[in-house]
Amino acid sequence: MSCRCAPEPNPGPLYFAECSYGKLGNEFQATDRDKNSRASIVREIRSGGIDPIKILEIDEQAGTCRDVTDELMLCDPLVVTHGGDHVPVAEVNLPVSYR
Repeated sequence: MSCRCAPEPNPGPLYFAECSYGKLGNEFQATDRDKNSRASIVREIRSGGIDPIKILEIDEQAGTCRDVTDELMLCDPLVVTHGGDHVPVAEVNLPVSYR
């Protein structure tokens, strides 16, 4: 007999954004598991809802975890953070700091 009250597992990868809160330390930003996706993390970054120092992608099915910070932060020139400000890639002298 199977339990019908358990939600269906999210088939896609989960994304966790680690943010810095200065003297308070670092913490992973809370996200809605049912709406957690690559697009939602990028949307949160673009809107200023989060300013991550690291983004992890967890694939539960494969049992893997990988750092996708560079991939997501550099995929869109509007998302790059430099010294706490979102600026176009063309204006940033690499290496880019995510803090």
